Amino acid sequence: MDQFPVELVAKIFKLAACEIHTAISLARVSKPVHSWIIPSLYKSIHLRSDTDTMLLQRTLHGSSAMVLAPKIKTISFGFVHVPPGFGDLLSQICTNLYHINLSHHDLSDMMKSFRTLNRVQWLTVQGQLRIVELYHPIPYLGNVTHLHFPEDSPYYFHFQDSFPSVTHFSCAYRPAAISSGYKLRPGFLKQVLAKSNPGMQVIVVHVSLEWVLQSVPGAGDEEMLAYLEKLEKEDKRVVVRPYEDLEDDVEAMWNYADGVIAKRETSLQ
Repeated sequence: MDQFPVELVAKIFKLAACEIHTAISLARVSKPVHSWIIPSLYKSIHLRSDTDTMLLQRTLHGSSAMVLAPKIKTISFGFVHVPPGFGDLLSQICTNLYHINLSHHDLSDMMKSFRTLNRVQWLTVQGQLRIVELYHPIPYLGNVTHLHFPEDSPYYFHFQDSFPSVTHFSCAYRPAAISSGYKLRPGFLKQVLAKSNPGMQVIVVHVSLEWVLQSVPGAGDEEMLAYLEKLEKEDKRVVVRPYEDLEDDVEAMWNYADGVIAKRETSLQ
């Protein structure tokens, strides 16, 4: 491929490395290919074990840190222990980190480690939130603009007290009889839409209709679904989607919602 410009060759390899196993194999082809591929692997980091966290910490202390750290944009935490100073390390050298994805179990303790990460604007919290809200107070996160709860909807916390800068909000409503923990109170959405949240631009509710096939809807479920349908018609900021359409790629989810609302605004002009 010597006859092709280096920039073109690098682009071809980067496109081919969209899947992790392929990327690792390509990185072994040569030193130039290695230098093109490896930084792209650091865009989204998944820490599934304490070993993963230790290895990342070692990398960020190593000679390649200044090259790789700015590539990191998203870090997803499994059930891992965050070592002392890890948050400060990320704050100092991961200058483009904007999204943290973590479990509901770890929200309060984990976010204490990231107090200095003021640039992190996207937060995704996995799992049932009632556990968080009852036993682990949600900290004040004034810098978060995009807040995503893919599996549940908040119950107790005062939205404006914890996330005053949020412009994009997403939660799940899953009225299946198998779990009473997935009830979305109409009052909460009214709170999100209230005048006390003047900067709110997008609200996405992912609805699972499992009960249609599996069980009888619980008390208030039909009213809730009717309320969401009415809300979407009346407020252009609200997007109601099937839970099954929820993307693993959070950026794709926000882009979809922004696109829907942009079309609504265009149609009103």
